[in-house]
Amino acid sequence: CPGRATMRASYHKNSMFHGITTSLVRRKIQKCQQHLGNGHDTELYLTIADLYRHLQEDSLALDSYKSAASNLLKKGTREDTESSNQLIKIYKNILSLAPLDEETAYKLGQEYQRRGMDYRAVSIHTSLAEHYPQRGEYTKAIEQYQRIVEIEPGSITARQICAELYCRIGDYLQGSR
Repeated sequence: CPGRATMRASYHKNSMFHGITTSLVRRKIQKCQQHLGNGHDTELYLTIADLYRHLQEDSLALDSYKSAASNLLKKGTREDTESSNQLIKIYKNILSLAPLDEETAYKLGQEYQRRGMDYRAVSIHTSLAEHYPQRGEYTKAIEQYQRIVEIEPGSITARQICAELYCRIGDYLQGSR
C-alpha cells in the first residue's frame, strides 16, 4: 500500500526533526546555564524555563521560573511597575504549570494587593479555593476563603462558603461564627 510507505517516511522525518530540535534546545539550555555564572540574570532564568517548558519538562521549568522570581525579588526593584509586571507574569507561568501551588498563589495575591488590584488577588484565592472541595481538602479551601475575607472583609459570599465548609468538616461552632 503506497499510502503506508509515505506515512512511514513522513513519521521518520518528523521523528528525526523532533530529535534534532530537542538536541538544539538542550544545547541552548546548556549555553544559558553557562552564562548564568553568578546566577543573577532573571532573563536567562526565564529563557531556560521557557526552553524546559518547550521540552515538556515541567518540573525543571518550574524550578527555573521560581529562580527567576527569587532573583527579581532580590534585586529589590519590585516598586518599578515593569519589574512588578514581570514578577506577576512569572507567578502566572508557575501557576499554569502547578495550579495548586499555594505559596505562589499567595505571593501573586500579595503582589496584586500591593499594586492596588485587590479584585485580582480575590480572583486568585477564589480559583484556588474552588479546587480544594472537589478534592475533599476542605481545610485548605477554608484557608483560601479566609484570605479572601482578609482582602474583602465585607464579602458575604466568602463568609457563607467558609461557614458551609466548616460545617462539612463538623466544626459547627466555627461555621456559626
